[in-house]
Amino acid sequence: MDYYGETIEGQPCTDWKGIQAECAKHPQFVIRVEKYDEDREITNQMFAYLHAVVFPTLAQHWDCSEAEAELRCKRQWGAHWMIRRELGYVFILSKTVLTTKQGCKWIENIWEGAHNDGCIISPPDKDWRETARKMAELRGKDARPEPNLSNP
Repeated sequence: MDYYGETIEGQPCTDWKGIQAECAKHPQFVIRVEKYDEDREITNQMFAYLHAVVFPTLAQHWDCSEAEAELRCKRQWGAHWMIRRELGYVFILSKTVLTTKQGCKWIENIWEGAHNDGCIISPPDKDWRETARKMAELRGKDARPEPNLSNP
């Protein structure tokens, strides 16, 4: 569970009762305090959505692994950001090279491309994490074949 707060006139303000209630549910717990970074938070949410909803949905549609679905998304709808060709080699880069704006555009490209391929990907809403968890339980995480990386 994440709790967010801010410092007002030198005093930390957050849901202290909620934090105490969450901690009381566990025999041992860890509390971390870190500086809030809006871009990092957006990026974390974007990656979580990709891995919880987008890649599993496409993996099921294409009957492949989630890793292969991610690679196909990079090649088909993000090549100008994440594919480098040098000296006859093809390098597939990590999605972490994307700016927040590029990441959002990539997701839009994936939605459009998947729609054109006959696959509808649920957009993120307030319940996407719970929906993704239920989807994972229904299909079983180990039900996908290993990715075919021989043809980048």
